[in-house]
Amino acid sequence: MMSDELQKPITVLYVHASAELYGSDIALLNLIRHLPPRVRPIVALPEEGPLAERLRQHGAKVSVFPLAVPRRYYFHPGRFHRVLALPFEAIICRRRIRNLIRREKTDLVHINVSILPVPAQAARRCGVPVVWHWREVLARQGRMSIFLIKTAEHLAARILCISDSVREQFRGNPRAATVYDAIVAEDEQQGDLERLRKEFGLPAGAPCVGIVGRINDWKGQDVLIRAAPAVLGRFPETRFLIVGDVYKKNVGIRREYEQLAHDLKVRDRIVFTGFRADAQAIIELFDVFVMASKLPEPFGIVMLEAMLKGKPVIATNCGAPREVVVAGQTGLLVPPNDPSALAAAISDLLGDPARREAMGQKGRRRVFEHFTIERQVKQVLQIYEDVLREKQKESQLVKR
Repeated sequence: MMSDELQKPITVLYVHASAELYGSDIALLNLIRHLPPRVRPIVALPEEGPLAERLRQHGAKVSVFPLAVPRRYYFHPGRFHRVLALPFEAIICRRRIRNLIRREKTDLVHINVSILPVPAQAARRCGVPVVWHWREVLARQGRMSIFLIKTAEHLAARILCISDSVREQFRGNPRAATVYDAIVAEDEQQGDLERLRKEFGLPAGAPCVGIVGRINDWKGQDVLIRAAPAVLGRFPETRFLIVGDVYKKNVGIRREYEQLAHDLKVRDRIVFTGFRADAQAIIELFDVFVMASKLPEPFGIVMLEAMLKGKPVIATNCGAPREVVVAGQTGLLVPPNDPSALAAAISDLLGDPARREAMGQKGRRRVFEHFTIERQVKQVLQIYEDVLREKQKESQLVKR
């Protein structure tokens, strides 16, 4: 039962690094949509976009200004000017965060991804407690990784980790806690499957294997492409859907993957759909859902969307998929960056419809047992309460 700390209204400033509708964006949207009325959300974003629109539709106040986000995307010869702009963005960011906190009488700042040290620093300078949501497994021993981890440990009253795999980065820090991301079952999209089949050119009865997520060099779309020839050797009518697109103008990686499919002579069996707001409906077309991440996956909310649809999941056995997928029951786990193992797993499931059905139903039950939005919100609110109670105690000690 909640104490008086959260029975009274509080204002929380949420700070996020993009305005799209991929995993972390959707996770933030779902959380804010399901907050109780006593929590008043203010959201800071670095740009306009579909997330900003959806947040406003649900009554959240959204402010857009530079957040000094140090994206890997910037560290490219043709975009290095973006790195040079970061110090100037940091100055703007600190001022705007400070003004927001004071104007809105903010009680707590919730940083939604790891790569936002500047807003976190600004919040602490204002004396407002920081809850830092970590949704990434960073490269070990990298300078930026070490800096971000140490900054979070120094600034954050609590570090919310979306999986145990993420929490391991904090080496037992008692302020780090696992709070799994969640899915909103009532939002389950129902698609016009016949229309979608026609749009993507899928023959009736052809097996369909799909992967959903931003196209980049570690999500493993290329691993699925490399697995395709072996799968087609056993199931020649199979179609592969790659749902998602690159970040902004980083189109080179998509062209590279399209060329790879062409070189492997499977381009006519692979559909690049681009970004789709109806991705969840498209998942209904899949016989098998794939998450082929080459690096440890922090969580992968799209796995929950596939499980909610009753689809068996094949994921790599590094990172959070080991926590989400029950191997042999709700799906299969394969080594990362191993096209042969992925092809074998896909072929095994395509050849056994009864097993696919059983795995899909167990996966759907698992979502309702462990990954509901109600459970996540309850955990987050408890953390808010603990942090605000600690701040109140500190204030009382100072007064003495």
